[in-house]
Amino acid sequence: MSQQDGLWITSARNGAIFASAFKHHKNVFLIFSVNKSKAFQGYARMTSPPSTTIPMADWMDNISWEPSAPFRVQWLSTRRTEFWKLGDLKNPLNDWKPIFIGRDGQEFPEACGRKMVCALDRGLVRERKRSGADSWVARKGYDDADKDEMATWDHDDADKDEVATWPHDESSEAEEDVSASPEPEQADDMPLIKY
Repeated sequence: MSQQDGLWITSARNGAIFASAFKHHKNVFLIFSVNKSKAFQGYARMTSPPSTTIPMADWMDNISWEPSAPFRVQWLSTRRTEFWKLGDLKNPLNDWKPIFIGRDGQEFPEACGRKMVCALDRGLVRERKRSGADSWVARKGYDDADKDEMATWDHDDADKDEVATWPHDESSEAEEDVSASPEPEQADDMPLIKY
Protein backbone atom coordinates (compact mmCIF):
# COMPACT_ATOMS: atom_id res chain seq x y z
CA MET A 1 0.00 0.00 0.00
CA SER A 2 2.81 2.41 0.87
CA GLN A 3 4.51 1.35 -2.34
CA GLN A 4 1.42 2.30 -4.33
CA ASP A 5 0.83 5.74 -2.82
CA GLY A 6 4.40 6.68 -1.86
CA LEU A 7 3.42 7.59 1.71
CA TRP A 8 4.56 6.37 5.11
CA ILE A 9 3.95 7.10 8.78
CA THR A 10 5.90 6.25 11.89
CA SER A 11 5.05 6.39 15.57
CA ALA A 12 4.30 9.86 16.94
CA ARG A 13 7.43 9.71 19.12
CA ASN A 14 9.61 9.13 16.03
CA GLY A 15 7.96 11.83 13.89
CA ALA A 16 10.19 14.64 15.20
CA ILE A 17 13.31 12.48 14.81
CA PHE A 18 12.46 11.74 11.18
CA ALA A 19 11.66 15.43 10.50
CA SER A 20 14.99 16.49 12.00
CA ALA A 21 16.91 13.89 9.99
CA PHE A 22 15.20 15.07 6.79
CA LYS A 23 16.03 18.71 7.59
CA HIS A 24 19.71 18.09 8.38
CA HIS A 25 20.71 15.40 5.87
CA LYS A 26 20.63 15.26 2.08
CA ASN A 27 19.33 11.67 2.00
CA VAL A 28 17.43 9.73 4.65
CA PHE A 29 16.68 6.09 3.92
CA LEU A 30 14.21 3.86 5.75
CA ILE A 31 15.00 0.16 5.83
CA PHE A 32 11.98 -2.08 6.36
CA SER A 33 11.79 -5.38 8.22
CA VAL A 34 8.70 -7.32 9.29
CA ASN A 35 8.96 -8.94 12.75
CA LYS A 36 10.07 -12.57 12.77
CA SER A 37 10.72 -12.55 8.99
CA LYS A 38 14.52 -12.88 9.43
CA ALA A 39 14.86 -10.51 6.47
CA PHE A 40 14.67 -6.93 5.31
CA GLN A 41 11.85 -6.28 2.86
CA GLY A 42 13.40 -3.30 1.09
CA TYR A 43 14.11 0.37 1.59
CA ALA A 44 12.77 3.77 0.64
CA ARG A 45 14.13 7.31 0.56
CA MET A 46 12.27 10.08 2.40
CA THR A 47 11.23 12.78 -0.07
CA SER A 48 9.39 15.02 2.40
CA PRO A 49 9.28 15.56 6.15
CA PRO A 50 6.20 14.46 8.12
CA SER A 51 3.51 17.05 7.46
CA THR A 52 -0.14 17.53 8.39
CA THR A 53 -0.67 19.03 4.90
CA ILE A 54 -0.15 15.59 3.34
CA PRO A 55 -3.48 13.72 3.27
CA MET A 56 -3.58 10.43 5.18
CA ALA A 57 -3.90 7.35 2.94
CA ASP A 58 -6.88 5.02 3.47
CA TRP A 59 -4.66 2.23 4.81
CA MET A 60 -3.53 4.51 7.64
CA ASP A 61 -7.06 4.37 9.13
CA ASN A 62 -6.33 0.84 10.39
CA ILE A 63 -3.36 1.87 12.57
CA SER A 64 -3.93 1.10 16.27
CA TRP A 65 -1.09 3.25 17.64
CA GLU A 66 -0.59 7.03 17.63
CA PRO A 67 1.05 7.89 14.27
CA SER A 68 3.18 10.77 13.09
CA ALA A 69 1.94 12.97 10.29
CA PRO A 70 2.37 11.21 6.92
CA PHE A 71 5.43 11.82 4.77
CA ARG A 72 6.38 10.99 1.21
CA VAL A 73 8.80 8.19 0.35
CA GLN A 74 10.32 6.91 -2.86
CA TRP A 75 10.60 3.12 -2.80
CA LEU A 76 13.96 2.06 -4.23
CA SER A 77 13.86 -1.65 -3.43
CA THR A 78 11.20 -4.12 -2.39
CA ARG A 79 13.48 -7.11 -2.64
CA ARG A 80 13.61 -9.46 0.33
CA THR A 81 17.16 -9.77 1.70
CA GLU A 82 17.79 -12.28 4.47
CA PHE A 83 19.70 -11.09 7.52
CA TRP A 84 22.48 -13.64 7.00
CA LYS A 85 23.39 -11.93 3.69
CA LEU A 86 24.59 -8.90 5.64
CA GLY A 87 27.19 -10.97 7.47
CA ASP A 88 28.11 -9.85 10.94
CA LEU A 89 27.47 -6.12 10.41
CA LYS A 90 26.96 -4.43 13.80
CA ASN A 91 25.41 -1.10 14.77
CA PRO A 92 27.66 1.06 16.98
CA LEU A 93 24.64 3.24 17.85
CA ASN A 94 22.86 0.20 19.35
CA ASP A 95 25.60 -1.20 21.65
CA TRP A 96 27.26 -3.01 18.72
CA LYS A 97 24.30 -5.37 18.34
CA PRO A 98 23.70 -7.01 14.95
CA ILE A 99 21.94 -4.62 12.57
CA PHE A 100 18.77 -6.71 12.54
CA ILE A 101 18.19 -6.10 16.27
CA GLY A 102 16.56 -2.80 17.08
CA ARG A 103 13.39 -0.86 17.60
CA ASP A 104 11.32 1.24 15.26
CA GLY A 105 13.37 4.34 14.47
CA GLN A 106 16.73 2.73 15.26
CA GLU A 107 19.47 4.96 13.86
CA PHE A 108 22.61 3.81 12.05
CA PRO A 109 25.82 5.69 11.30
CA GLU A 110 26.11 6.61 7.64
CA ALA A 111 28.84 4.07 6.84
CA CYS A 112 26.76 1.24 8.31
CA GLY A 113 23.62 2.42 6.49
CA ARG A 114 25.47 2.56 3.18
CA LYS A 115 26.70 -1.01 3.63
CA MET A 116 23.14 -2.12 4.36
CA VAL A 117 21.73 -0.38 1.28
CA CYS A 118 24.52 -1.83 -0.90
CA ALA A 119 23.75 -5.32 0.42
CA LEU A 120 20.03 -4.83 -0.23
CA ASP A 121 20.83 -3.68 -3.78
CA ARG A 122 23.27 -6.53 -4.49
CA GLY A 123 20.62 -8.95 -5.80
CA LEU A 124 18.94 -6.24 -7.84
CA VAL A 125 22.21 -5.28 -9.52
CA ARG A 126 22.73 -8.88 -10.66
CA GLU A 127 19.17 -8.97 -12.02
CA ARG A 128 19.62 -5.64 -13.84
CA LYS A 129 22.89 -6.78 -15.41
CA ARG A 130 21.15 -9.89 -16.73
CA SER A 131 18.24 -7.82 -18.07
CA GLY A 132 20.33 -4.87 -19.30
CA ALA A 133 18.26 -2.43 -17.20
CA ASP A 134 19.66 0.87 -15.95
CA SER A 135 20.40 1.30 -12.28
CA TRP A 136 17.82 2.97 -10.05
CA VAL A 137 20.11 6.00 -9.93
CA ALA A 138 19.69 6.50 -13.68
CA ARG A 139 16.01 5.51 -13.73
CA LYS A 140 15.10 7.89 -10.92
CA GLY A 141 16.91 10.83 -12.55
CA TYR A 142 19.43 11.62 -9.83
CA ASP A 143 21.91 14.23 -11.02
CA ASP A 144 25.62 13.55 -11.57
CA ALA A 145 26.55 14.74 -8.08
CA ASP A 146 24.22 12.14 -6.60
CA LYS A 147 25.65 9.46 -8.90
CA ASP A 148 29.17 10.38 -7.78
CA GLU A 149 28.04 10.24 -4.17
CA MET A 150 26.54 6.79 -4.69
CA ALA A 151 29.83 5.57 -6.16
CA THR A 152 31.63 6.46 -2.92
CA TRP A 153 29.41 4.29 -0.73
CA ASP A 154 32.06 1.60 -0.40
CA HIS A 155 34.29 3.89 1.67
CA ASP A 156 34.23 3.67 5.47
CA ASP A 157 35.31 7.26 6.14
CA ALA A 158 31.80 8.58 6.80
CA ASP A 159 31.00 10.55 9.93
CA LYS A 160 29.86 8.03 12.53
CA ASP A 161 27.33 10.47 13.95
CA GLU A 162 25.55 11.16 10.66
CA VAL A 163 22.33 9.22 10.40
CA ALA A 164 21.55 7.76 7.00
CA THR A 165 19.01 5.03 7.65
CA TRP A 166 16.52 3.46 9.98
CA PRO A 167 15.01 -0.02 9.88
CA HIS A 168 11.27 0.37 10.28
CA ASP A 169 8.91 -2.07 11.94
CA GLU A 170 5.68 -0.85 13.47
CA SER A 171 4.32 -4.25 14.52
CA SER A 172 6.14 -4.31 17.86
CA GLU A 173 7.60 -1.80 20.27
CA ALA A 174 9.88 -4.43 21.86
CA GLU A 175 13.33 -5.30 20.55
CA GLU A 176 13.34 -8.49 18.57
CA ASP A 177 16.26 -10.80 19.19
CA VAL A 178 16.28 -13.02 16.11
CA SER A 179 19.34 -15.01 15.18
CA ALA A 180 20.51 -14.71 11.62
CA SER A 181 20.41 -18.13 10.08
CA PRO A 182 23.28 -19.14 7.81
CA GLU A 183 20.82 -21.14 5.74
CA PRO A 184 19.47 -19.17 2.79
CA GLU A 185 15.75 -18.58 2.54
CA GLN A 186 14.14 -18.16 -0.85
CA ALA A 187 14.99 -14.66 -2.13
CA ASP A 188 11.96 -13.32 -3.90
CA ASP A 189 10.76 -9.87 -4.79
CA MET A 190 8.02 -8.51 -2.56
CA PRO A 191 5.62 -6.76 -4.92
CA LEU A 192 3.73 -5.12 -2.05
CA ILE A 193 4.34 -5.01 1.68
CA LYS A 194 1.07 -5.17 3.61
CA TYR A 195 0.96 -4.04 7.20
